[in-house]
Amino acid sequence: MNNIAAVVVTYNRLTLLKECIASLKGQSHGLSSIIVVNNGSTDGTLEWLEAQNDILLITQENLGGAAGFYRGIKDAYAKGYDWVWVMDDDAFPQEDCLEKLLLASQSVKGDKVVLAPVIVEGNKIDSLHRGFINFKKVQYPLQDPVDEANFNSNENPLEISFASFIGMFISKKVIENSGYPRPDYFIFHDDVEYSIRITKAENSIYLVKDAVIYHKVKSELAIKNYTSDQKKEPKNNTFSEKLRYRKNKYAELNKGTLFKFIGKRNWIRTSIIHNGFSFGLLVYLIKDYSANLSYVFLSKSHKLKLFKVFNQVYYQGLTGKFNNKKILI
Repeated sequence: MNNIAAVVVTYNRLTLLKECIASLKGQSHGLSSIIVVNNGSTDGTLEWLEAQNDILLITQENLGGAAGFYRGIKDAYAKGYDWVWVMDDDAFPQEDCLEKLLLASQSVKGDKVVLAPVIVEGNKIDSLHRGFINFKKVQYPLQDPVDEANFNSNENPLEISFASFIGMFISKKVIENSGYPRPDYFIFHDDVEYSIRITKAENSIYLVKDAVIYHKVKSELAIKNYTSDQKKEPKNNTFSEKLRYRKNKYAELNKGTLFKFIGKRNWIRTSIIHNGFSFGLLVYLIKDYSANLSYVFLSKSHKLKLFKVFNQVYYQGLTGKFNNKKILI
């Protein structure tokens, strides 16, 4: 059962997309098809894709990465592929990545499995995209990353409970009993919610340690020159230090900031759907809302917009009445 489709979701990153497609075509084990979901690109991506005779093209308006993965996985499943290999346009599997994933599929029990390669950013492993869903404590994000001990263990493949869409290799049986990602999540936590549903439906997710996929964010530099520079909010600092972080974080009400708001809403909803509305979650949300609101009132700009957006985040997360347009103002 090696009828395999790669699904790539893209939006306005033609340079990266070309590199991604080249890496897929260069796999030591060939793919049956490459499906590209074009989320309304305006940078020449559509014209380039239409000129390719070996790519299956899906074009839709930009409804976010979540809707792209939903559409791509749904179409691949409808076409009867045994495996669906999903990724963004900024992911580049190593030449033997697919071969290693298929070898790993033979060593695990059953065919209700998801396999995930190791993600490398620059010269280091990115552990945040692979891990374990943790409902024992209220935390953002929901997953604990695979730690060094797990990476260094002899267990390969290693069973985990969360994998991001960067290189997620999904069997047809998993899609049959778990459905598709939620398109209304737009961006962030869509892969977390999907991973939870996958494991709840008694499927297994494995990290394949000798399969590698490279990942770039915020850059079009060559892979070897890229290193991640994502900043995290301080955890054990004073309220004023956290407030200073939030002030910098929300200094510009741009697309990236609004995507973070979408992610927080999706986290709230996912927590409620899959773990219920606990007292611990209530306490966390009150503290989180208060901290965010403090910045709104202290900010020198965007005060009204920020207030509206923050309220939409919590309202939509708590009620499940999603309206992305009211957050992506």
